Amino acid sequence: MLETQTNLQHGKSAYHQKVWNRTDIRMPSKDCSDVLLHHGFTWTSWIHFAVHLQTFELEHESAWMSGVFLDGDTLWLAVYFGFIAMSLMFMDEDEARKAGLPLENTPELVQNWYSTALFFLSEADFMRNPDFKTVQAIAIIIGLAKNVGDFNLQPVLQVTGKRIGQILGMDQEPPMVSSDPVMQEISRRVWWTLIICEWLSIPAHPPCIHEADFNVRLPLVLSDEELTTELIDKPNTAIKRPRPVNYHNAMIFLAQSNYRFRIQMSAIESLGGDNLLEDLVLTTDEALANIISQLPSHLLEISGRPGQDREQYPPWVLWQQTTLSLSFLFCRMKVNRVLQHRWASSSDVLLARSKAICLDSANTIVSMVKQHKVVLARHRPW
Repeated sequence: MLETQTNLQHGKSAYHQKVWNRTDIRMPSKDCSDVLLHHGFTWTSWIHFAVHLQTFELEHESAWMSGVFLDGDTLWLAVYFGFIAMSLMFMDEDEARKAGLPLENTPELVQNWYSTALFFLSEADFMRNPDFKTVQAIAIIIGLAKNVGDFNLQPVLQVTGKRIGQILGMDQEPPMVSSDPVMQEISRRVWWTLIICEWLSIPAHPPCIHEADFNVRLPLVLSDEELTTELIDKPNTAIKRPRPVNYHNAMIFLAQSNYRFRIQMSAIESLGGDNLLEDLVLTTDEALANIISQLPSHLLEISGRPGQDREQYPPWVLWQQTTLSLSFLFCRMKVNRVLQHRWASSSDVLLARSKAICLDSANTIVSMVKQHKVVLARHRPW
């Protein structure tokens, strides 16, 4: 496996900063910006959960109406350019063409807007001035960094985002970033985005934050629109239906399971004892299976169902389901692979089971990528 052979995070970054002043920024038109924003609302906002969609859209309109877009709030601009960069990164050619973007320069635009987000963070002196918008921007940027070859900055920003979040009180209940219940809920979502990225990092590294270091409840299973209604005070009364945040909570459960496995495995390795390791693998695999069994129906495997069953769901559901499937399969393979050193020398049933799970998971991952006829960009969340 590549992760055991090469530490990409400490390799030489292929990325170099592209934007040093405002004249270097490739500014989209208002129409193009609108398309990028709404594409992001549907297809990428649920990857980072960095903004409240309705609030962000109002801020976007206000920025354009000001007539001095690039002279606005520098931290908001960092969030904006990160947001549209990720939106563009997930577009296929037809979507980019409809947005009025030059197809031959799409990768350059992604890099330019990524650089612009970093430029505005730097201009805001974000390391000395803790602000919630900084953490929002970082939550988006860390999902872009590796895709533009900025391997070394990604883990540094990831740690920085969590530390700024702690300074702001995002790590406690209720979050101290605001007295507004909506912004408190966005704070929880963003905080968990940072934790997911930390505990599911590839290649793996010792976690810089532990479960005992924070007390943040799971995000409410409500849409952004519902956060501004009375449902925010009584979420259990909401009608059950697919919501993007279901995916976020599933990834949180997966990240927690992976974190606990790694912590316990480190303790076992220091003590020695293959039997303890076998028990841990079995317990973790069962925990993963339990998480899957408790997923809402729209996130379970739907690829084998009739086409009309898929059509009852919002268009982003298949993306989320595919990404979750790939993530859970990879984690099962990663967990069971720790017994690989004993496969050849033992006929034990448990060891045979772990080998079979690894092989089946790997084959299923390959099959799923082939089966879902989508461009490579659609698999970027995984």
